[in-house]
Amino acid sequence: VTDESYHLVLEATDILTIVSYSTNHLEVLGIEKVLMESLLHNFIGQKPAPVFPFGVPSGIGNALASGVWSVMTVGLGAWNETVDVNFKPLPEKSFNLIKELLETRVSCVTVLSNLLDVQD
Repeated sequence: VTDESYHLVLEATDILTIVSYSTNHLEVLGIEKVLMESLLHNFIGQKPAPVFPFGVPSGIGNALASGVWSVMTVGLGAWNETVDVNFKPLPEKSFNLIKELLETRVSCVTVLSNLLDVQD
């Protein structure tokens, strides 16, 4: 997961969790291995959430956008925020989805029990 894709993966994990909890019709047949490996990598990686934007160049556009953002957030947000190394929502949400899948999908239990511990 890269900085640019972190929030997208986070949202996808949320959507899968919500669909699984609410409808019990989350079909994962055929993609269990890839899904479980990805969720395990997210959990084991413990990567903190990156801050938007990624490498915004300076200039008049950035100054205007920063000013508008400051007004919209009543001064509570800034374009130059730093990463909070303790804020790690993706590992937690990945673990919650793994738990949900293991409780409700026998195929995911089988895939997890057959995974090999190798260096990736």
